[in-house]
Amino acid sequence: MKTGIPIALEAAPRLFGTISLVLCLIPACALHPERKQTVEERDFIEYVPPEERRDLDERIAALSAEIEGDFKNAELHRRLSVLYRLQGTPRGRLLSSEEIDRAIMLDPGNAMYRVEKGLTLAARRFVGEAEAAFLEATRLDPRCSQAWFQLARLERDEYFRTMSHPDHLVKAIDLFGEALRRNRKDEETLLNLGFLHSFRQMHRTGLQYASRAALYHPRSARAHLLCGMLRTKLKLFDEAAASFADAFLLMSGDERKPYENIAPLLPRDERELYLSSLPAKRDDWNRRFWAEHDPTPATEVNERLLEHYARVLAADWALSNERIDLDGWESDRGAALIRFGPPDHAYYDLGSGTSGAWVVWSYTTPGGAMRLYFNDEFLNGDFHFPIGDHYGEVSRRILETAPQRYEYPLAYAAFPLGVEMAELRGADERTRIDFSLAIPDSMRAPSGGRWNLFLTFFDSEWSRFSRNRLTLRPDTLPVIDKPSGRYRVYSGAIEMLPRELGCTCVLELVSDADRKKAVRRYPLEMRAMHGRSLKLSSVRFAIKGDAGCGDALDPVPLYARSEALCLGYEVYNLKAGADGIFRYRVTYAVRKPDAGDAGAPAGPRRTLAYMWDGIRGGKRGEKPYAEASFEQRADAPAVSDNLQIDLAALEPGVYLLVLLVEDLSTGESAGESRRFTVAGRD
Repeated sequence: MKTGIPIALEAAPRLFGTISLVLCLIPACALHPERKQTVEERDFIEYVPPEERRDLDERIAALSAEIEGDFKNAELHRRLSVLYRLQGTPRGRLLSSEEIDRAIMLDPGNAMYRVEKGLTLAARRFVGEAEAAFLEATRLDPRCSQAWFQLARLERDEYFRTMSHPDHLVKAIDLFGEALRRNRKDEETLLNLGFLHSFRQMHRTGLQYASRAALYHPRSARAHLLCGMLRTKLKLFDEAAASFADAFLLMSGDERKPYENIAPLLPRDERELYLSSLPAKRDDWNRRFWAEHDPTPATEVNERLLEHYARVLAADWALSNERIDLDGWESDRGAALIRFGPPDHAYYDLGSGTSGAWVVWSYTTPGGAMRLYFNDEFLNGDFHFPIGDHYGEVSRRILETAPQRYEYPLAYAAFPLGVEMAELRGADERTRIDFSLAIPDSMRAPSGGRWNLFLTFFDSEWSRFSRNRLTLRPDTLPVIDKPSGRYRVYSGAIEMLPRELGCTCVLELVSDADRKKAVRRYPLEMRAMHGRSLKLSSVRFAIKGDAGCGDALDPVPLYARSEALCLGYEVYNLKAGADGIFRYRVTYAVRKPDAGDAGAPAGPRRTLAYMWDGIRGGKRGEKPYAEASFEQRADAPAVSDNLQIDLAALEPGVYLLVLLVEDLSTGESAGESRRFTVAGRD
């Protein structure tokens, strides 16, 4: 079955799923309270899977034979009408109309027969006549909740057809309210009211209905999904995450697939590769994608992921078209809704009558308005990008290439943040991570205000393994002058057990008092600095003060040509010679980075691969801009060195400093590198 907003009777336990043709009895509306009319479960669902049609034909034949012996039994004609309609064919719908008319003729006061007639007429697209039949049912029995439900459904479907006429939305809500007053625990009615109120931005009211549906029907995945969507809109993120988790536990793997599919959010060149990947590869891709697109990595909740779930739900429930077997999340409008969110403005045009109506979605972007054009090209209610049409080609190109659209729902003013990190030996087999932040001097905290700094570490599988929270006061931090401006510098260090695989540190600096926030993702290869083999710490560019090179890591490695570059490093596990002296050679070179060199500090595996080539002349044969080699003596196996390199001979641009240390007693070597930039002018 196609997914979508529920259309079944209150007796139907699911909105979607395979239709069971087992007939059972439930209470129905009646003109006389002492009379109870029987209505089969799922009478009001139109679609039947092909594999069940043979069984349906057999039931029709058996019921037709029974009617021959009891032609004046109105209920038999009603049942046959239902079976004909469930065939889903034009001839079946015509025969369904004839049979329900016979039932009404035999029992004209039965309101449920009018409801069935309206459903048959709606299946034949006679919407006006269907509405009249439902209205007649409400006249015969004002307590008939299904008549009110079906009237509301007509208005709802008319609104969802273009999503451009709010009058239909308002009427649908009013009519569903009438249905609810007659059946206060009906799941479908509650879900419709909750969902439709979200389109009026009345999320809190919608959540009241959705919560009641979840309370009365705790095994309903749809109720929990809707609660998750509405709580996301209300910024109740922890509760929303719990609601979605509850829903997914109640859903099958196939039902969860639309929510797990990130293809609509990927660039065009990645989308086909993702869709053609094996499930395990897609799961890994999903995990990395959501870790990289988490607006608050320091928390357990990913608000962007919750918004994705909410958008998929809205697309699937509002835009599915059962008549043409189209899931809303797979439609062009659904893909746009998932990628860009609801449009800022929607426009509707009737079209020419032969080409079908048009719907235009307009989005406001920093570069101006972005418009997507959808056309009911085949007059079947599917508004899609028109084939072979200029507007369709432009819209499709926008959908494939424009970046996904999402704004963190809590308004924080973003600001740039300079970050540098270095790895050194810590205590007890741990690795020490030194870090330094550069905050623009213009970013001042409110009087006496403190900012929160979160450092969250993820392994190569994007699983969080460490989280740290620190506080700082920007107004009390030291100031440095750089060619790019003035910065306040915060330095710190943490220690942790090393990870052999690469990892990423996400740094978030947040000022809740004045709603300011900066986020930086810093990749690094965390290494064990203990052990027995020769180890070299990260190359550290230090801040130079009046008294010379300091200890604080420079978070903005940008220098004027008149400056000297202060660098430091530590060497561990040197071996003593026969005389008890530790001897080692230090070689460094400054060269232009190759196109394949990463911007982050390189680990020894990659550094050693190009170390000697860079020092001896580069991969293209050019000489380094600066190079030196010298021997050092030490009286301990671990040493800490500092150097200064004159930059006067360097032209403006980006450079790579490559450092190699050789233990002269054992021949072991270790290397590191780091980038820096020389400013265009002093």
